[in-house]
Amino acid sequence: MRKIAVFIFLTFAACSLYAQQSSIQMAYNALLTENYSAAVKYYTEALQTQSSYAPSYHGRGQAYYYQNDYKKALNDFTVALKIDSNYFEAYFSRALCYIQLEKYANAIQDLTDALGKQNDVPEVYHARANAYYYMEEDDLAIADYTKAIELKKDFGMAYYGRAVVYLYKENHEAALKDLKQYLKINGDSDGLESEAKRLIAEIRERM
Repeated sequence: MRKIAVFIFLTFAACSLYAQQSSIQMAYNALLTENYSAAVKYYTEALQTQSSYAPSYHGRGQAYYYQNDYKKALNDFTVALKIDSNYFEAYFSRALCYIQLEKYANAIQDLTDALGKQNDVPEVYHARANAYYYMEEDDLAIADYTKAIELKKDFGMAYYGRAVVYLYKENHEAALKDLKQYLKINGDSDGLESEAKRLIAEIRERM
């Protein structure tokens, strides 16, 4: 009798695990195809089976983020970090939410925590530089944009961001150099080509 009970339990557990894995895979596929409402649905189904799986909260948080539902995204990233305090991606994702919500000090703290886990990701330095820029901490912003460029030589948006800060600091020569480098790398891939050219023309008038 005991053997039968164990068999039934193991079979049920295996089915539950399969269902959870299937939901996670479908959720991930939905994220890749930008079907964010479906991603939320499938991640929610997965969490009903296993409510302490941090990557499912992070994945659902990403789906909410791309739907511009930053408060729900923030909540899911926070839960993921409560489950796994070493979850690098969740710190980064939550920081991006904080930036959207204009909570820049919180974003800087999360990005600093992320860098404490992994300090060689240029996108994290770039995001923290943006937060410093919004807080008018220009020297700190320049330092982080520079670090992002050191780690990724063709990081066009880091050149653009640093150029804007240099412009505010009236370092026209440095701003001009960075804007030219941005155009060389990114062209109009970000839709900023005309703005970069306008800034270049403006700088040349001042010099």
